[in-house]
Amino acid sequence: MTGKTLIAAIFGGLAVLLAGGWVLADFLVDSKLKARVDQEIAEMPPEVKVSYGEIDASLFGSATVTDIAVVNEGAQVLKLAALHVDELDLDNDPPLYARLRFADFALDLPAETLPADFPAIGGDMIYAYRFAPETKHFEIEQFDLVLDGLATLKIGLIMENLPPPDADNPQASLFSLFAAKIAAAKIAYQDDSLLDRGLALAAADKGIPPEQARDFVTGELDKALAGAGDGLERDFLTALRRLVTDPAVTRLSIEAEPDKPFPISNLMMLSAHPNPLSALPALKELNIKVEAK
Repeated sequence: MTGKTLIAAIFGGLAVLLAGGWVLADFLVDSKLKARVDQEIAEMPPEVKVSYGEIDASLFGSATVTDIAVVNEGAQVLKLAALHVDELDLDNDPPLYARLRFADFALDLPAETLPADFPAIGGDMIYAYRFAPETKHFEIEQFDLVLDGLATLKIGLIMENLPPPDADNPQASLFSLFAAKIAAAKIAYQDDSLLDRGLALAAADKGIPPEQARDFVTGELDKALAGAGDGLERDFLTALRRLVTDPAVTRLSIEAEPDKPFPISNLMMLSAHPNPLSALPALKELNIKVEAK
C-alpha cells in the first residue's frame, strides 16, 4: 500500500466513522425528542387525543414536528401544519428553556359558532422563554400570536424570585407565583379587524346595528372617564376609547418598567378587586405607560 493509498484509506475511514456517528447521534436526538413528545401526549386528559406525522430533529438542537391534529371529545379542534422546535431543553421536566414556532395553525370550530362571513381562525405563533433556577430569573423572550386578518398580540415578561416549578406538584408551583416579582412587562395589540367583527357579533346578538353597539361601548367608556381620576386609570380608558372610536388607531400597548421588581401577589389581589379599574392607582410602582396609535 502506497503512502497516498494509506492516507486516502485513513481519511476515508474517518469519513465513514464521522458519517456513521452523525447518523447515530441524529437518530438518538430524534428518539429523545419523540420520547418527550409521546410523553407529553400521554399526559393529556383522556378526552384529548393528539396525533402527528413525522419528527425531524438535528444535532444542532432544532426539530420539526409535522401534521399535528388535536381532537377533543371526538371533534377535531386544532390543526397545525408544523411545530418548529428551534431550541428545547430535553434534560429537564418541565424544560428550562424553549423556542417554539407554531406554523399555520387552524382552529376547527362548529359551523354555528361564527357567522359565515367571519374568517377562519388561524395563523402563526412564536413562544420563547428561558428560566434560570439558580437565580430564579424567568423571561418570556418572545410571544407573538398572529391571527390572520384579525389581530396580532405580542407579550414580553421578565420575572424575578420565581421558584423552580415542581412537576410532581403543579398546585404548589401555582402558589409559588405569589413569591415572584415583575421586573418588566409589555403587551402590544394590533387590531386588523377583530374589534369591528366583535362589535358586529355583539350587535347581531342584540338585534341592533353595529354602529349602535359601538356607540353603546363608547358611552360606557365616557361614563367611566367622567369618574376617573388622573393617572393610569384615565390613561387606560382614554387609549381604549381611541381604539374603539378612531379608525386610524389600530394599536394599543401597555408597558411596565418598575424601579424595583413588583410583587405579583399585589397584581393577583387587584384582579380579585370588585372594581379593578378603581384600584389601578395601587399599581403606580409599576410605572405603567399606555399608548394607542
